[in-house]
Amino acid sequence: MRTVRSEERRGWLRRDLGAAIRRRRELLGLSPADLARMSNLSRQYVALVETGERLPSLKALDSLANALQTRMGDLLDESLVDRDPVSPNVGASVSQLVEQINVLVQALMKHVEQQRG
Repeated sequence: MRTVRSEERRGWLRRDLGAAIRRRRELLGLSPADLARMSNLSRQYVALVETGERLPSLKALDSLANALQTRMGDLLDESLVDRDPVSPNVGASVSQLVEQINVLVQALMKHVEQQRG
């Protein structure tokens, strides 16, 4: 069995997450400039994310998900399910993990907002 290195996995994630964001943007009929404006990110950053050259931060991913009328977990789920060649059951495990991450990030962002306000 071939071992998949961490760097290779990050490459998959960048590429697949970027593709998921682009598909969702196109489904909503948004231009890259529209998405950048709606998510308060630069057009260059959005382009780098969509092409898989940049992995967005959690804050940027949350902004993109909100602009795309979806959840971070859904974008990550679409990017990760069935990607890991190690286990045929990884899809369900990844979905559960993504949901837990989504809940934690939302709680963290709420806490940060409360600290600011």
